[in-house]
Amino acid sequence: MSVPPVDQMSGSSISGSGFEKTYRIDLVFQLILQVIGTLQGVAVAQAQRLQLLTSWQQAYTTLMNKIPIFTQNTSLFGGTTTEDGNLRDDENRVNSSYTEQLRSLRSQISDDSKSLQSNLNQTNDGVTQQANLATALLQELSTILSTIYR
Repeated sequence: MSVPPVDQMSGSSISGSGFEKTYRIDLVFQLILQVIGTLQGVAVAQAQRLQLLTSWQQAYTTLMNKIPIFTQNTSLFGGTTTEDGNLRDDENRVNSSYTEQLRSLRSQISDDSKSLQSNLNQTNDGVTQQANLATALLQELSTILSTIYR
């Protein structure tokens, strides 16, 4: 990226090329801050999506917990006859199949959550790295200024 020359502001104590160099340092610092802001926005969006995926997993778990298991003592499909037993077995097989489908879907959401958590960690690392870069730049400028004005 090429930065065009900047006209010096009248009345500035920084003259000529000194102004342009100072302006460019400020521009670099502003760009670092923009990168940090953008990465923080990405991290917020990822965290919100992670929260959605977590709620989605909880909804599957809640639904799975509501699936009934029929026994001889339950009022629905209760009884001791062979026909009653066959009805119970059939219903329990259907419910078991439904439970396995929900478990599979929940597992897929869990995998997506783990992947997203990894991405979120990487984004947070990027924010930290950019913040460290900005801090190092400010510290270096502070050192230079303190050396100049001793």
